Amino acid sequence: MRSLFLASLTVLFSGLASAAELNVAFFNVESDHSERRTIGSQITRYYRDFQIDLWAFAEVWDDDWRREFVDDISKAHDRATREGIEFRTVFGETGGDNRLLVVYNPAKLEVVASQELAGLDIRRSNPAPLAIHFRLRGGPEFMFLVARLDRYREEAREQAAEGLNRWVTEQTLPVVVGGTFGFGWSTKDNGASREAGFDKLIGGDVLTWVRPSRVVATECGPARNVDDFIFVGGPARDWPIKTRVLSDAPNYCPDSDLTSSHRPLLARITYEDANAVLPVVAASPSTLPAGLPSADKQLDPATREEILRRIALIEAELAALKELLGVE
Repeated sequence: MRSLFLASLTVLFSGLASAAELNVAFFNVESDHSERRTIGSQITRYYRDFQIDLWAFAEVWDDDWRREFVDDISKAHDRATREGIEFRTVFGETGGDNRLLVVYNPAKLEVVASQELAGLDIRRSNPAPLAIHFRLRGGPEFMFLVARLDRYREEAREQAAEGLNRWVTEQTLPVVVGGTFGFGWSTKDNGASREAGFDKLIGGDVLTWVRPSRVVATECGPARNVDDFIFVGGPARDWPIKTRVLSDAPNYCPDSDLTSSHRPLLARITYEDANAVLPVVAASPSTLPAGLPSADKQLDPATREEILRRIALIEAELAALKELLGVE
């Protein structure tokens, strides 16, 4: 069996930041057209597969849905970590039965402030975008915004996009924006026929769409539209961040009365964790754990993805070391 060896490093700087990862999910649950426990089961599965610390939900019906999601996520986290942490929430107050909900891990994130951005839409049936100032424990502060723009009126979406663009330009912190925007970005023509609101949202190079590794329609239907997006602005545009569409297999559609017609999005953000100290590695070479497969074996997709994730974290760590030493 082939052995893999790691080159040894001696870390000379106490307290040097280590690369860490924040997994973020956006999911329009369409609570008026889905069933709470079915969605809860999906959320549990997504947590099991991706250990998501920050969730943004759109179209949440009421506090019963909020409690269900918190309970499902907290139990899934406890099964994985045995930490006994109850996730916390910021629940929007506007939108009637189409509210916005953010659920987060308090061991990893602290809420500094939150607000709903009133004045960006003209119908009370639409939720005001929900903005939260987060502080990552040991990491950076950032602004997190979730939105669900008007479902039916292009003019209202365009108006809201212009307002969000102005809001982002006023921020000094890194900005992460996600949600359902409905700009008619069709996979049929690679977005060529999209609405003007998309370009008004990102206009002036204010926001960048973090394109998923595989672009598929995020809402079921013949239009094959990408209606759900993740954007970054300010210093967040320099962060190592990757996105993907979850449940991207064709058999996710059509949806039923139990499920949402929207596919969730996942963002993996790599950042420097000042609370983590890089370990001192012994002078002798060390082998990787026996549980990892050798290079001559065929890897299943989940194992391959986990190895690629570890490689990304190691590369980010090496980049930080090189920057500290002033070498290319």
